[in-house]
Amino acid sequence: MPDAQDTRVSLGGAANAGGGRETVCAMIERQCARTPEAVAVICEGRRLTYAQLGAHANRLARHLGSRYGIGREAVVGLLLGRSERMLIAMLAVLKAGGAYLPISPDYPANRIDYILQDAAPPLLLTEAGHAARAAGSTGAVLSWDDASADWAGEADAPLPGNPSVGDLAYIMYTSGSTGRPKGVMVEHGNLANFIAWCADEYRMSVFDLVYASTPYGFDLSNIELYFPLTIGATIRLLPAGNMMGLHLRRDRNVLINTVPSLVQEMLKTDGILENVSVLNLGGEAVPPSLARDLRAYPRLEIRNMYGPTETTSTAINYRLDGAAEILIGKPIANTVVYIVDEAMHAVPAGTRGEICIGGYGLTRGYLNRPELTNRRYVADPFRPGERLYRTGDIGMVLPDGNIRFFGRNDNQVKIRGFRIELDEIGNQLGAHPGVGDAVVGIRAGSAGDRLVAVIRSVSRELDAAALQTFLKEYLPPYMIPEQFVFIETLPLTPTGKIDRQALFADTAA
Repeated sequence: MPDAQDTRVSLGGAANAGGGRETVCAMIERQCARTPEAVAVICEGRRLTYAQLGAHANRLARHLGSRYGIGREAVVGLLLGRSERMLIAMLAVLKAGGAYLPISPDYPANRIDYILQDAAPPLLLTEAGHAARAAGSTGAVLSWDDASADWAGEADAPLPGNPSVGDLAYIMYTSGSTGRPKGVMVEHGNLANFIAWCADEYRMSVFDLVYASTPYGFDLSNIELYFPLTIGATIRLLPAGNMMGLHLRRDRNVLINTVPSLVQEMLKTDGILENVSVLNLGGEAVPPSLARDLRAYPRLEIRNMYGPTETTSTAINYRLDGAAEILIGKPIANTVVYIVDEAMHAVPAGTRGEICIGGYGLTRGYLNRPELTNRRYVADPFRPGERLYRTGDIGMVLPDGNIRFFGRNDNQVKIRGFRIELDEIGNQLGAHPGVGDAVVGIRAGSAGDRLVAVIRSVSRELDAAALQTFLKEYLPPYMIPEQFVFIETLPLTPTGKIDRQALFADTAA
């Protein structure tokens, strides 16, 4: 077997500015001092300058510390809609030294309650329109609308000191294979390395606006919300419902960060991408047909960005414009990637194996899940004392060092950018008294992959509408299957396991 150094894909070298050595808070404060009158964020016609954004965040941060004792690694839940309040609150928690827990108000009540009980934040910040959904909080609840006057009189200067790069910055919940969401703990240094890499990667790119359309509970939002504020660009914060197409007709030189399936839909409207200068694709595989269609926009910078939440937004990156093949590329700065076999031995170039990731972006682990953390965050066999994250994704190193992606080796999928554990949906369906067995898979369609649930029912009255209604009490909309198929017997393999390949081949017929 070749030496590990021969098959290791590694890019990074010297740490770039802030890459793991300073926090995003410090980067943004520096920019606020540099361009105080520049517009930092636009939301539904409202504008905040860098000075105003910084002052609002500083006042709230001081209030969180003095009134609620929020300091180093104290978790603050955020149950807020998509407005400038959301961004101010995120920055304020970080500046106070705490870690924010983003919770979408669109989640079902059962899911919100579970996250609040699992993370048990001592403080939940919400607002009038969503306060009723905060009933499951085990800590104090602070309503923005009722209490904003309380921090209006706080000093608006930056707080003395900054969080450490090793401190917790946020906890982000992802779909869980056990039927329960799991919280990924991300440190300041993890986030700072990614944002510093962005500043270096896009230093020659031309854009004035960055669209923020990703829900703040998904790490695809990091490049939309933090990166612009470190370089003096303007964020257009799109409200729920997106409205991206509407604004693209009049904005110029825009950077957008989205999933391939949405771009496919956008291309159905002539000229919709003419005003986009930088397009980042992530969250799901890029279809070859989309890459071909995008060649009609020769001025467009296109990047394919790969990275699970556990490695902080993006770990591998590839410039797609003009490329002959769709790859996920090479590691970003201060990141190492190995392609390994089941025994964690590095495989030769040209051989398929599991993608494992380490370096500055590797997060702390899962909240309250030590067994799962130890299973997925493993000792690095090539760098003593370091750890790697086992992604469960299959890849291959090409002779030029780029990585080709082949998909998953388990039951996790990505649909329209949302990471979904199929077993979580199946387990929830199994809790319905009318369901004997439930298997969830995907089916290809003209608009992208769709979730399909195959059900062995024990009730003649059970139908798709009843199951969708049941699931909506526990799962977010993107995890609700679009199709339900009812069968009397599940097909089995010769070893007695459910034959998923035969099952979904039949379903797709």
